[in-house]
Amino acid sequence: MAKRIKEILLLITVCLLLLPLVFYIINSRQYLFSADPEVWSYFRSNQIGALTPLIALAGVAVTLLIGLISDSRSQANLQIEQLKQRPLFHLGYRDSEVQIVLYMQNKGSGPLLIEQFKVINTTTGNDVSGLFFCVNQLNLNHGFNDYAGNQNNTVLSPNEEFILLLYEFDEDMIDDEDYIKGYCEDLDKIRAAVNDYKIVVDYKDVYNNKMPTYERSLSWFGRNL
Repeated sequence: MAKRIKEILLLITVCLLLLPLVFYIINSRQYLFSADPEVWSYFRSNQIGALTPLIALAGVAVTLLIGLISDSRSQANLQIEQLKQRPLFHLGYRDSEVQIVLYMQNKGSGPLLIEQFKVINTTTGNDVSGLFFCVNQLNLNHGFNDYAGNQNNTVLSPNEEFILLLYEFDEDMIDDEDYIKGYCEDLDKIRAAVNDYKIVVDYKDVYNNKMPTYERSLSWFGRNL
C-alpha cells in the first residue's frame, strides 16, 4: 500500500512540473518559434516564476523515487534471505533382512516447521497423524526398537534426522532360531502394513512461508509380498 501511494505521488509531481510548460504552449502557440528576443525573455520569466514553487516538489519526487528503489532492493534482499533459510522435507526409509527404518529429515538450510503430518491409507482414504498408528495393532513377536506418534507441529533443524519407525535385529539373538523365525515373520507383517499408506506433509519455513506439500508412497515395501 505504501509503495502504491509513493508511485501516485511521484506521478502527480511530474505532472505538476510539466503543467506550466503545457499552459504556455497552449496560450502562446503563435510565439513558440518567434525570433523576437522579448518573446523568449517573457518565456523564460514565465517558466522560472511558475517552476520555482515546484522545485521543492521535484525534490520530493526524487526522494520518493529513491524510496521506491530502496523498498524494491529491501524486498529483493528479504526474498534472497528467505531462500537461504529454505527448508526441504525428506522421508527416507531402509529395508533389509536386519532392519526396517523410516525417518524424516530436513535437507534444507533453514528450520522446518511441520504444520500437518498425515499417513493416508491409499485404499480407504483414512488418515492418521503418525506412522506408528498404522502398525500398533500388529501382533508382533517382538517390540519396536523406536517409534514416533503424532508429528504435527514438530520442528526440524537443518540436516536433523528424526526416526519415525525402527525395527531392528538383535545380534545377541543370532543363535536363537525361534527369535529369528519370529523376527522374519514380523518383517513381513510390518511391510504388508505400511505398504498401503503414503506420507503427506504440509510444512513451512521460519518466516511462516508455506512450502510445497510433500508426498511419498510407501508401496515400495510391498515389492516382495
